[in-house]
Amino acid sequence: LLVRCEQCGEENLQRGNFSDHEEKCSKRMVPCRSVDIQCTWQGLREELDEHSRQCPFEQLRPMIDLLRRELE
Repeated sequence: LLVRCEQCGEENLQRGNFSDHEEKCSKRMVPCRSVDIQCTWQGLREELDEHSRQCPFEQLRPMIDLLRRELE
């Protein structure tokens, strides 16, 4: 059975493989990669790379990771 993604409009997706498409869909809402260190940004997957380049939490991650290792 073929289905259509409501997020991006792509058609003729195999229903059995739809979860794979959902995980990679450029129009899916995703959190920042730094959600674990309190970045609250959420946006479209296609905007994630741009956000990551500008995210202050991503820029601080190396220092935060270093501090975490020292505290262990």
